[in-house]
Amino acid sequence: MKDAVDENFNSRQYYLDILRIIACFMVIMIHIISMDFNNYLPATNEWKVMNSYDSIIRYSVPLFYMISGALFLGSNSSISIKKLYLNKIFHLLILYIVWSIFYAVDDIGVNITINNIKLLIEKSWYHKYHMWFIPSIITIYILAPVLYTIVHNDEKIFKYIITVFILFGIIKSSIIIIPFLNHDVIDFINRFNVDLCQGCGYFMLGYYLSKVNLRNVNLRGLLILLIVLFGTSIKVNELYAVFYNESSGLLYGYYNCFTCAEGIIVFLLIRKALQNIKLNNIWVVLSKCSLGIYLIHPFIIEHLYFNFGFNINFCNPAISILILTLLVFLVSFILIFILHKIPILNKILV
Repeated sequence: MKDAVDENFNSRQYYLDILRIIACFMVIMIHIISMDFNNYLPATNEWKVMNSYDSIIRYSVPLFYMISGALFLGSNSSISIKKLYLNKIFHLLILYIVWSIFYAVDDIGVNITINNIKLLIEKSWYHKYHMWFIPSIITIYILAPVLYTIVHNDEKIFKYIITVFILFGIIKSSIIIIPFLNHDVIDFINRFNVDLCQGCGYFMLGYYLSKVNLRNVNLRGLLILLIVLFGTSIKVNELYAVFYNESSGLLYGYYNCFTCAEGIIVFLLIRKALQNIKLNNIWVVLSKCSLGIYLIHPFIIEHLYFNFGFNINFCNPAISILILTLLVFLVSFILIFILHKIPILNKILV
């Protein structure tokens, strides 16, 4: 999505642009898969294909948090609270309100009457399924000046926060999803709730990973580990779904050990692979449009499905899912690119 702050590094961090594009592409794929996911039983080939994709792209949202953290906390200049609120927080709040209303109107139709004003307000209030991320990142931005001060002035506290995130945000979340775990044990573990161990933890982890010495990063080793994690995630999710005979995945969450590890590895792999490489400007343009693409893509997906009859069965699902994701990504990009060129709309929609 958009940079957390204006990029004032000595040179642009192109790997973050690529990570942002990858994360955006994966979120679109997750939502495309969700359109058909519950229509098939876990034993079917279609479901297995969807699960295979779904199992290896769940670190998309954590990547968004980490990218923002790397940019925001990695800024060389201190954060202006006034600029933060005027340029970022208020802008995101406007986007949240405008797009929530947009999707509410799309759901009930453009013929707004007195009778359905209440429905419009209700649908706007409860927003579209993907809009939850905006209030989440706004909350982190509100805390960002404090986090910035910690990161740049107290390394011990910074590492302590990362440790707490791993313990209470990742390991705790991984334990409580273990099948057959006693409910009393789960209830006891859930009593130790640390709210900062959610997106905020990934936000700070992103900064930490952006400063890791790349000489210590072994590309081959990380690739092998990533493949093992992917394969294990696919199989665990499949076994879990088959056992309960329902379309669900044990490791689909954002805060389990597999998702976290995959996000960390992908972050480091892309950073290592693109170090000292300047990319074509088209990648920068795609990156800058990613927030808008994120906001508009459910509109494109639902109209392709409900108005034009698209679904994963127009060819082999392994191919159709990729084609649909690419189609939605490109259509969304074109629309957002155009909106970026229109005065006023480029302030309230992207």
